[in-house]
Amino acid sequence: VELKGMSITLHYREHPELAAEVEAWARAAAEPAGIRVRPARMSVELHPPIDEDKGTALRRLAADRRGPVLFMGDDVGDLAAFDLLDELEAAGRPVRRVAVDSAEMPPELRARADEVVDGPSGAVQLLRNLLG
Repeated sequence: VELKGMSITLHYREHPELAAEVEAWARAAAEPAGIRVRPARMSVELHPPIDEDKGTALRRLAADRRGPVLFMGDDVGDLAAFDLLDELEAAGRPVRRVAVDSAEMPPELRARADEVVDGPSGAVQLLRNLLG
């Protein structure tokens, strides 16, 4: 169990055989309280019932700045940020969608990425290259 401020993530990475049980428990526990359940990489996330995700957060950040927008992701929850990048690009803003590769990365994220880097070390290297 990982507490993330306004959300909680229930990980089953070390016991993938428990995936269905963890997901069912999360839905049963969340439903009466109005909590939203979101799938994630080898885990389930429990979120308050507000319309907030990585896309809405990125929208606020991008609105306060000018120039290109780059987002790196490795999970299903990152697709909302890729959706926002699609909107920004359609409006004429330069964007870059980067998928951080792993055996657990969702295929849709890979398909929508402009670039795929090799894990966290590849993400660090990309940032180093951009900086100088």
